[in-house]
Amino acid sequence: MTYIEVSIAAPFTGRKFYTYESVDTIDIGTIVQIPFGTKKSLGIVRNIVKKPTFKTKPIQQITPLIVSAKSLQLLRWMEHFYPYDFGEITNLFIPQNALTKSRSASSVRPKVTATIQPKLTKDQTEALQIIQSNQHVLLHGDTGTGKTRVYLDYANSVLAQGKSVLILTPEIGLTPQLKQTIAAACPYPLHVVHSQNTPAYRKLIWQTAAANTEPAVFVGPRSSLFLPYQNLGLVVIDEAHDNSYKSMQSPKYNAVYVAAQLAKVHKAHFIQSTATPNVADYAAIQNHQVPIARMTTIAVGPIKASGQVIDLRDKQLFTKHRLIADELLRAIEDALQNGEQTMLLLIAVAVHVLCSVMRVAIYVPALRADCHSPIITILTKCPAMFAIKPTTPQASAQRVVRLIYYIFRQGQKVSNKKFKAYFLRHVLYGLTLMYP
Repeated sequence: MTYIEVSIAAPFTGRKFYTYESVDTIDIGTIVQIPFGTKKSLGIVRNIVKKPTFKTKPIQQITPLIVSAKSLQLLRWMEHFYPYDFGEITNLFIPQNALTKSRSASSVRPKVTATIQPKLTKDQTEALQIIQSNQHVLLHGDTGTGKTRVYLDYANSVLAQGKSVLILTPEIGLTPQLKQTIAAACPYPLHVVHSQNTPAYRKLIWQTAAANTEPAVFVGPRSSLFLPYQNLGLVVIDEAHDNSYKSMQSPKYNAVYVAAQLAKVHKAHFIQSTATPNVADYAAIQNHQVPIARMTTIAVGPIKASGQVIDLRDKQLFTKHRLIADELLRAIEDALQNGEQTMLLLIAVAVHVLCSVMRVAIYVPALRADCHSPIITILTKCPAMFAIKPTTPQASAQRVVRLIYYIFRQGQKVSNKKFKAYFLRHVLYGLTLMYP
């Protein structure tokens, strides 16, 4: 008879293990099904112990799934670092459908192709040298400087040494684009993990990571940290400033910290890639004297950006409508005729009014601009000189969308139901309203 301690993936387990018995020999890290209270739960075998003085229950099922020794080290670190029940943290390391049969792990092998990459810029070369000579690096590069190219170049050298690479993305929307980029740059098996995968496919990826003996690239959000990797050589946090790396559900954790510990467990290199580092993370990196690879040169050459400033006080620029300038309307129309999309950014942080006499903006941060107040009218006198005729050019998001719909749909009236469908469709695919 074998006696084992199990961390149970169930709520309200407390910060402790539970002892069970088994007639079979079980390896540490094996996922088992055990009785817990009136229910059946899954758990991970943590220790082999001597026969206890109290009565124990037998385990009900032994699965073929085994959590790797490195993942168990990460699990122990999280149990000590975060003040949650062991059950909540254990649940992160167990795949869904753990008790169901699935395909062989060897069937997950995406087609990969490699393309010739352009020559590295001076900034990229220097950043790559810093990464090669340091275990932990902040890759701080402006947008367009080629940060992805830098860490993918280093990833290829890690893969060539027979080690795998994990690249974290902040959200599912970034995964397909990054997948194409990685597939073109790295001629190695590529496995993409995200919450939109079916439970069966996610379990298959879990088994692939556990049985993986050849170098591969794994891409996914923060949940991909808990796959049972065997031999990681590089962990990359793409868009490291993104708030989605912080889990807001129990157990709450910061994926950046967990990723750093995962890299430490595997003795792998760790790269935080971002154009806008989080202030707290940046201060911590400086305090710990972590090297910062700074990139400012655009990789594709100088970008010729053009823009035009519209004076909201000049009525002659608003002959067609008092909320949208004539030049903006012409630009939107040209883009639509060319089959292009238009993005309108609406600042809803502070409401302002314009005094037509003093020609100055008066900001009123306390006011709310929502769909129930299409036009904000608050002042009858300018506090600067007590003048009359204040103008109010700011409108709510829905009013602007209705106006755009009205103008570019040739004056068609739209019902609320039809407008909601139009609003959602254009937020996703066409006219996007964003609130900085």
